[in-house]
Amino acid sequence: MAEGYIKLYRQIVSNWMWSDRPFAKGQAWIDLMMQANHKDAKFLLGNEVEEASRGQLITSEKKLMERWGWSKTKVRAFLSLLEREQMIVKKTDQKKTVLTLCNYSVFQDIQTTEKPQKDHEETTNRPQKDTNKNDKNDKKDISSPEPPSGSSRKTPIFDAESKPYKCAVYLANKIKERVPDKKIPAQFMQTWAHEMDKLNRIDGHKWEDIAAVLDFSQQDKFWSKQILSGGNLRKHFDRLYLNMQEDETR
Repeated sequence: MAEGYIKLYRQIVSNWMWSDRPFAKGQAWIDLMMQANHKDAKFLLGNEVEEASRGQLITSEKKLMERWGWSKTKVRAFLSLLEREQMIVKKTDQKKTVLTLCNYSVFQDIQTTEKPQKDHEETTNRPQKDTNKNDKNDKKDISSPEPPSGSSRKTPIFDAESKPYKCAVYLANKIKERVPDKKIPAQFMQTWAHEMDKLNRIDGHKWEDIAAVLDFSQQDKFWSKQILSGGNLRKHFDRLYLNMQEDETR
């Protein structure tokens, strides 16, 4: 893999090539980095003053849809992918979506030809510690390497970095965001991961579609009250997928 840095000026967005639509995923990721604040700032949103820290941008799904030439479903799926890969932290309310780019300094703190390597090593070590800390918190809250009580010993135990397990934890986190008092026993993560694995391995659904349906199920007013487990997600997956497609065309 090539190492080192190149300078990428924000004026690139004015180039005729940048206006080509739709964006590729890599182009969308670079676009987020270029939109992010390079220093703490305040700005007016409606009649309120909002604050955005360095490495943050305040936007909306509609704005990203227009910038990237994507559908609402594709924007949501991409942001969820970045969340699962711990590349961003997303917070949404009725007025705005705040995206915080993780490890923003890794991409932006370049001052001299000698210092970048040192900065990169220091910053790389720092995010690893933070990630490990977050992993410990996640495991404390809703994850566990132990199989569910009463399950067969032949039931696969999914690693915390596996796609089925990440989807299970993601679903649990989304449920807890909406219902903070909701109790989700740690052993459920392996059970839910097993259902996620079946969706892909047995039912033949692509992980990209599973992620999109997963997001839709937690954002839709009706389905968010129904899909409270991995089993329910698999049971209603086909209906969810059709509803998601219908919602996208409205």
